[in-house]
Amino acid sequence: MSHVGCCRLMAVDRDHVLRSAAALLTRRSTATMDEVAEAAGISRATLHRQFAGRDALVRALEALGIAGCEAALAAARTDEGPAADAVRRLVAGIEPHAPLLGAALLVVGLGAGLSCTVTAYVILSGVPKEQAGAASAVFETAYELGAALGIAVLGSIVTGVYRGFTGPAGTPAEAHESLGGAVEAASALPAHTAEPLLDAARQAFVDGLTLAAGTGAVVLLATAAASWFMLRDQRLDDGVPGE
Repeated sequence: MSHVGCCRLMAVDRDHVLRSAAALLTRRSTATMDEVAEAAGISRATLHRQFAGRDALVRALEALGIAGCEAALAAARTDEGPAADAVRRLVAGIEPHAPLLGAALLVVGLGAGLSCTVTAYVILSGVPKEQAGAASAVFETAYELGAALGIAVLGSIVTGVYRGFTGPAGTPAEAHESLGGAVEAASALPAHTAEPLLDAARQAFVDGLTLAAGTGAVVLLATAAASWFMLRDQRLDDGVPGE
């Protein structure tokens, strides 16, 4: 088997594993890596060689889902013909990739939902009842501001890392704009150029997500430590619910 054929086989195997993981995680977000390996029909060791852990698997699901959606958006030609037809083409192109993003977002959303619930409870239980409205407004404002800043900063990190990847000779400039652009550009290139381009683009995107996730984790830990030092001497007043 040629080198290009081996690369294609590895890509197919990886995609199969990711799609099997997506189908399982969509049904049960708490599934273990052993259960993912069983669903994909491979051993735990083989799964670990492709994905070092659950975090790496989720990031790969995000990367593959986003790449598929961006490629579908480019192929839908939304600037051509009636808007209704463009939307139909877009939905038809994105639908096969929805489980990948759905599985990743389900895992992320589960953690975010639990943390937001606890945070809201702590905030509202720490103020008198007559100030609960103001506390809720502050919480919502801080949440929206933090989400916007997080998207801007972490998104810039992902974009900066991705655009710096080194592709093979003949890589079009649009491949550096987005992962979907790389997928679209690779479709018009010969196999010996397309495969290395896709590998480099996907790895760069995953590297960007890894750096962004690490940055977010550091900020979260720093915020948790600062909160502990600033609030460690404070106590809830008598009569405040939740005491």
